[in-house]
Amino acid sequence: SLGDLPLVVIRAGTREAIDYPPDAAWDANLKDLASLSTRGKLIVAKNSGHFVQLDQPDLVVETIHDIREISK
Repeated sequence: SLGDLPLVVIRAGTREAIDYPPDAAWDANLKDLASLSTRGKLIVAKNSGHFVQLDQPDLVVETIHDIREISK
């Protein structure tokens, strides 16, 4: 458990069969990861493949800023 440590898991919104296991298994793993913190959440980057930081860098930056704000 990570207690109440702010935690955000960002998931790709588009998937290529070669990159990911079946959707249900992958989603369950990511939800479990986010649930390690009472303040954890899962964000779907709707317009991104595996490399969210390249496909939607603004989302990544915005998420980092949001975490910094709630951590003050």
